[in-house]
Amino acid sequence: MRLFELFLLYLRLTFKGDKIIKKVLKILVIILLGVFAIPATAFIILQNKQIQTYLAKKIASTISENLDADLSIESVDMILFNRVVMKEVLLKDQKLDTLLHAPSMVATLKTLDRSQKTIVLSRLSLENATIRLATDTIRDINLKLIIDEFRKTPDSTNTEKWMVSFEAINLQNS
Repeated sequence: MRLFELFLLYLRLTFKGDKIIKKVLKILVIILLGVFAIPATAFIILQNKQIQTYLAKKIASTISENLDADLSIESVDMILFNRVVMKEVLLKDQKLDTLLHAPSMVATLKTLDRSQKTIVLSRLSLENATIRLATDTIRDINLKLIIDEFRKTPDSTNTEKWMVSFEAINLQNS
């Protein structure tokens, strides 16, 4: 508190007027609110489960479009800053056959780099998941088209694509 009093004294001696001091203090309060209140409000809003689920469904929709496959997520719960718990994850292949159904999926985030558009998950855990791999008449596995989409090198003309990598995938009772 002593430092603040010295700062006010300095302002009074320098500007010799209370109006200027009040303006400077108002500007200081606005700057402090911008620095602390806006991020705190965003954090509180993002802790709302409905908002998290809405954002996850939008992301799943984008992934579905990029993979030309159907991905749906019933609900999402973010725990702290690096763990995402997803419920009822369903991935269907291009023929709309179920490829993956996971009642519970937990992703642990290691790195999120917006400038490089990369996401690194240190672990992806699936509990009680059903994974259905099948081959068609020409001996192509149903997972092939999705794997091929992931293997594509990012197109320099398409700035929307992100690179996602997994360090470990854990299957429990799957």
